[in-house]
Amino acid sequence: MRDPALGGELATEQAYLAHARRSLEAMRRGVAGLRAQGGDKLAREILEANLAARLTALQDDPDVPLFFGRIDFGAGGAGAASSASTPAHRGEVFHLGRRHVQDTHGDPVVVDWRADIARPFYRASGRDPMGLHRRRRFGFQRGKLTGFEDELLGLGEELKGLSPLVAAEIERPRTGPMRDIVASIQPEQDEIVRAGIDRSVCVQGGPGTGKTAVGLHRAAYLLYAHAGQLRRSGVLVIGPNDAFIRYIGDVLPALGEVSVDQMPLTELLARPRIQVRGTDGDAAAEVKHSARMASVIRRACYRRLATPQERLAMRVGVTTVALQPPEIAKIRERVVLRDLPYDAGRTAFRNLLVDRLLEITERSVHNVTRSDVVAAFRASKAAQDIAGVAWPRVNPVDVVFELLSDPDAMAAAAEGVLSEQEQATLVWSGHRVRAKAPWSPADLVLLDEAAGLIDRPRGYGHVVVDEAQDLSPMQLRAVGRRYQRSVIHRPARRAGQGPGVRCRRAGGAGAPCGRGAPGPAPALHRDHPGGPPPCARAVGAPAGAAGGRCLGNPKPASSDKVAEDGYGVSSSVEPMKMNNVAIRAADAPSRTYNAGPFTGRTTATSRGKAVRAKRAIDT
Repeated sequence: MRDPALGGELATEQAYLAHARRSLEAMRRGVAGLRAQGGDKLAREILEANLAARLTALQDDPDVPLFFGRIDFGAGGAGAASSASTPAHRGEVFHLGRRHVQDTHGDPVVVDWRADIARPFYRASGRDPMGLHRRRRFGFQRGKLTGFEDELLGLGEELKGLSPLVAAEIERPRTGPMRDIVASIQPEQDEIVRAGIDRSVCVQGGPGTGKTAVGLHRAAYLLYAHAGQLRRSGVLVIGPNDAFIRYIGDVLPALGEVSVDQMPLTELLARPRIQVRGTDGDAAAEVKHSARMASVIRRACYRRLATPQERLAMRVGVTTVALQPPEIAKIRERVVLRDLPYDAGRTAFRNLLVDRLLEITERSVHNVTRSDVVAAFRASKAAQDIAGVAWPRVNPVDVVFELLSDPDAMAAAAEGVLSEQEQATLVWSGHRVRAKAPWSPADLVLLDEAAGLIDRPRGYGHVVVDEAQDLSPMQLRAVGRRYQRSVIHRPARRAGQGPGVRCRRAGGAGAPCGRGAPGPAPALHRDHPGGPPPCARAVGAPAGAAGGRCLGNPKPASSDKVAEDGYGVSSSVEPMKMNNVAIRAADAPSRTYNAGPFTGRTTATSRGKAVRAKRAIDT
C-alpha cells in the first residue's frame, strides 16, 4: 500500500480538475449558443425546453468536485486477465464523476459514474482487480482537491475495510438536503443500483442505512442505461410528505437528472373537485384502506351496467335495423371479460354494437359503409339512450359518493366482502348532498381506485417509493397503477423481535440495534430452487420471530385477504399495520442481495409477467 502522494502528483490532479471545469464551461457555452429551429411552434417549444434542461444539467457548482475517483487499467498481466479487462482499455486512465465531461475534440475528460467502464471502480478488489492496476479516490474540501489515496489492485494491494476517504464521506454530518453518495457506493450497493430494469427491487434497512440514496441512485442509473425508454415513459419518486420530497429533491438534479417527477403520495392520488372536510374513526379508516375495498369499488362501478328493456332500433337510410336486449347483453359480456378500463370498455362496447348493426344492415342495403352506420347511430337519440343504459358514463366521485351515502348501494356492492357492521361504519348518516359530503383523507384512496378503474392514470417506466412499509393496501394499489418498479422499505420493529439482532458498523463490529444504529445485518435467504423462500428474518433472531418480510408468496393474515392485480402488487396485511406488507412480482422467485453495513437488508425479485399490456379499442 502506498501513502497518498501530495507533491507533483497532487498538483497534476488539481490541474486536471481545472481542465475539467474549463471543458464543462465550454460544453455549456456550446449549448447556450444553439437556437431551437422547429417546423412549427410546438416543435420549437419542445426543442427550447430540451435545450433549457440541458443547460440546467450542465451547471457547475464550484463546491462540488467534477470527479471523485480515477481508474488506471493495467497494461497487461494478471490484472488485465480479469473478465472485465478488454484490450481496448489496457493502459488507459479514466476520471469518474457525476456527469460526463468532454473536451472540444469530443474526448472524455470525466466519465459518468453510471457508464459500464466505471463498474470496476465500485466492485474491483485485490482478489479480482477487474483489469485495474490502480484505483484512486480523491479528497475534497468545498470543491478543492486536497488529497488522494491509491489502491494498487493489480498487485493485489487493497485497503482493509473502508478507505479513510470513503469513511470520511459517509461520516460527514447529515445536515441540510440529502447529498448523493456516488463517491462512497459499496460493491453490494452497486449491485442493487445496476440491477436490470426488469427487476423489482425492495431495499430494506434501519434508519440511516442508505435505503433512499440507493433507490435514487438506481433511478439515476436506469435513466442513463435505458435513456430511450425512460425518457419517454418517465421516472416517478414517491415520498411520505412534502418535507421529505424537499429533503431528497436535490439528489437527482445533482446527478444530472432534472426531469424526474418527485411528489408525496397525496399529490399522486387522483384529485377530483371535492373538499376534504371530514375525518374517519379508526374502524372506518381501517376498512377504507383494506384491499377488500377494491372489490367493493369495482362492484359499485359495474353494477350500473343494466340490460335494456327495449330493443336498440335505428334507421340507416330508409332501412330500420335493430338489436334485441339479449344480444346487447351478450356483446357487453364479451367486452367485460376483456378487463379493459371502464371507459375503454364502454368505447369498445359501442364499437361492437356498430359492427353488429353493420352486419345486419349489409343484408338489405347495398354499398353501405361503416361510416354510414356510425353516423346513423350517433344521430339516433333512442339508440344512444339504449346504449347508455347498457353501459353508462360514470364519474369516480359519483361512484364513491353513492357508495358512502346510500346504505342500499353499499349493501349491494359490499355483500360478501364487508360485514354488515363494517358497511354501517362506512356509510355517512344524513349526507345526501355532494357539496356537503364529509369527505375524509381516506376517501382519496377510494376515489383514486375508482378513477383508475374508469381510466388508467399516467404510467411511469420506473417508480421509487420511500417508506413503503407505511402504505396501506389501497395506497399500494394506487402506486401499482403507476407501474411499480422499486420500493424502499424500513422494516418495522416489534417488541418480540428478539434480542439477537445485531447491527454492523463501518469497522465491522456488531452492536445491539437501536435508534441511530446503522441498521440490521443482511437477510438470510438467497435463491430457493424448491419454491418460494421462507420469510426472511433478522440475523440472530430465533425462528418465528416477528419482523420478517416475505417476498414471494406471502401468507395472508387472517384479518384481510391477499389482493393481487395486474400491476404486480400484492398485499397481506393486518388492518392499518404495515408490518407485513410485501411488494413483489407475481409468481416470481426471490433473490436476496447482501447489502453490507450501509444498506441493511436488500431484496430483488424478478418482475415476472404480472404486468400485462392491455390495448384499448380505438374509438
